[in-house]
Amino acid sequence: MTVIFMQHRYRRGMPEKNLENMRECCLEGTRGVEIDSELAPREGEYVIPKRRYSAFYGTDLDLVLRENGVKNLVIVGTKTNCCINATALDSYYRNYETFVVSDCVGTDDEATNAVYLRDISKYIGTVLGSAEVEDRIERGIL
Repeated sequence: MTVIFMQHRYRRGMPEKNLENMRECCLEGTRGVEIDSELAPREGEYVIPKRRYSAFYGTDLDLVLRENGVKNLVIVGTKTNCCINATALDSYYRNYETFVVSDCVGTDDEATNAVYLRDISKYIGTVLGSAEVEDRIERGIL
């Protein structure tokens, strides 16, 4: 299994379109870009920086996935209505089998989270709980 961490980060003191309408966050050199030590990448896992909501936009994610023969993309993280949704859409557009892990994503409120998970499930990919994802991985079908 190929594990890839997308590290959302902005360049300090440089123009950043995403920061025009939101609070300053995820600036290089601050704690906001650190990957939680409990999740920290292990040897052989990738860390790819991104500056937009989609993990595909302006990154080499697609190249890394193709180089590793990946066909199924399992997405976890935050914010379901921004980064998760945008990444799931771009995954779908690139013909990956797209899976979003419902209990490993979230956003500012549960109602918004539920709406986006329902739309992802209906139009973009498969939404599963982590137990089901683990079971499918163990059985070799994901």
